[in-house]
Amino acid sequence: MRVLTTPSLLRLFEKTKRSANIMDHIRFWRFRSSLHRGKASLQITAVILNVDPNHLLKRCVDSVKNQSLPPSSIEIINNVSPVSLAREAGLSRVSTEFYVNVDGDMVLNPSCFERLFHVMSRFPDCAEAEASLEDPILGIIKGIKMYRTEPVRSIQIQPVVGFKNVDMYMSSQLHARGYTTVDTGTIEGWHHPEYTTSEAFWKFQTLAEKNRFYQKGPVETVMYLNMIIDYWQRTGDVVALYAMAGLFDGMTSPDVSGELDYRARDAYGPFTAVDACLKGMQHDR
Repeated sequence: MRVLTTPSLLRLFEKTKRSANIMDHIRFWRFRSSLHRGKASLQITAVILNVDPNHLLKRCVDSVKNQSLPPSSIEIINNVSPVSLAREAGLSRVSTEFYVNVDGDMVLNPSCFERLFHVMSRFPDCAEAEASLEDPILGIIKGIKMYRTEPVRSIQIQPVVGFKNVDMYMSSQLHARGYTTVDTGTIEGWHHPEYTTSEAFWKFQTLAEKNRFYQKGPVETVMYLNMIIDYWQRTGDVVALYAMAGLFDGMTSPDVSGELDYRARDAYGPFTAVDACLKGMQHDR
C-alpha cells in the first residue's frame, strides 16, 4: 500500500483525474466557441503580486500577456509586505468586474483566465473561482484565483485576524456573505517551475508554521517531508536540502502567529547558517 501513496504517483493520479472529466471539457469548449473575447477582456484585470521579487517575474508577466482571454490591464505590486497589504494595494487598482490574483512565481497556461471566467459565468453566486497549478516539489496544488471584485471590496483584507493564510481568510469572509468558491477542475500552469535555494527554504518554513498555527498535527508535516525526499530522489537537486532545513526550522519557530511577511528575510540567522554550511560542503567536494 505504501507505493500507492508516493508523491510521484499521487501527482500522476491528480493529473489523470483532472483530464478525465469529459462533460466539463465539453461545457468549456461550447462556452469558448460563443465567447466575445474583446468584451470579456474588458471585464478582467490581472494583479501580479511581486512581493518576494524573483527571477520568474518576466515569465509570469509574459504568460499573463499570452492568455487566450487577455486582461484589460496588468497591475504589478512590487515589494509590499505583508501579503494582506499587497492584496489590498492590488485591489485598489482594480476597476473591472473581475480580477485575477497572480503571484510573481506563477507561469500560467494560455487557457487559465478563460477557464476561470467560464466558472464565473456559470455560477452567479461564485465570488472566487480557482484552478490548480503544478509545483515541482509540492505536486498539484490550489494556486490561481479569479475574484468578483465587489464582494471582495466588502472585506477588510488587511490586517488579517485569526488566520495565518490570507487566501483562507478571504474565502471564509466571502462564504460568510453567502458567496461560493468553485474549482475549474483543471491544472492551469506552474507554481514555481524552478526554485532557488532561498525560495525552497522559505516555502517549507512557511508551510511548517501554518501546520502548527492550524494545529494539523504531524501527518501533514510527514507528507511535506515525503514530498521533499521524493523530489531529491527524482532530481538530486540541492534545493531539496534547503527545503528540508526550512521545514525543520518552521517546526521550531518560537512564534507562528505572524502573517506571511518577506521583510528582513535576508538577515535571518537560521537560513544564513544553513546556506553557509551547504555551500561549504559543495565547495569541499
